[in-house]
Amino acid sequence: MPPLEEVWCPYLRRFTIDHWYGFLKQRLPWTVPNFGTPKQSQWWSDVMPFMTWELWLYNF
Repeated sequence: MPPLEEVWCPYLRRFTIDHWYGFLKQRLPWTVPNFGTPKQSQWWSDVMPFMTWELWLYNF
């Protein structure tokens, strides 16, 4: 078992990312679009995080 000092920072990062994905799925239209092919759905899932970070950075 690694010491607590090594586990703490990665845990905080994971906690933030988990809540960010939850926010995306509930508040932003990540799961709303209904695409025709799996490739289009994968593209949307790849682009959506970049768009949300862009909005977040723009608000600073």
